[in-house]
Amino acid sequence: MRLNVDLHYGKLATATEILMGNYDKVILATGSKSKMSQINGIDFASSANEYLTGKKQPGKKVIFIGGGLVGCETALYMSEFAEVTIVEMLDDILKTVVHSKNNDMSLRDKIAEANINILTSTNV
Repeated sequence: MRLNVDLHYGKLATATEILMGNYDKVILATGSKSKMSQINGIDFASSANEYLTGKKQPGKKVIFIGGGLVGCETALYMSEFAEVTIVEMLDDILKTVVHSKNNDMSLRDKIAEANINILTSTNV
């Protein structure tokens, strides 16, 4: 509790309990769910979460469909032990991500340093 933040994991938060807590801020951090496109061969694909949680192990060559924040950050992580390619249908990666310019530049620099292949304006 270094920053004096009280965290409650895996607990059902009722409206009454939240109001009784007299909190300054309530942050809803429910996570996200992967969206799998309906394309031929998708049954051989897995979500980034399955690799980030260690449920699956990547091969030596990995392709990411989507160059958003999850795709780019997971690609960077996997580049430590695999040859990685990001395929993005827009004309640039991280185009729909809303974050600070410094974070964007830092992530782009790390992707470049990791020699990650990037294919933009490319549909799967």
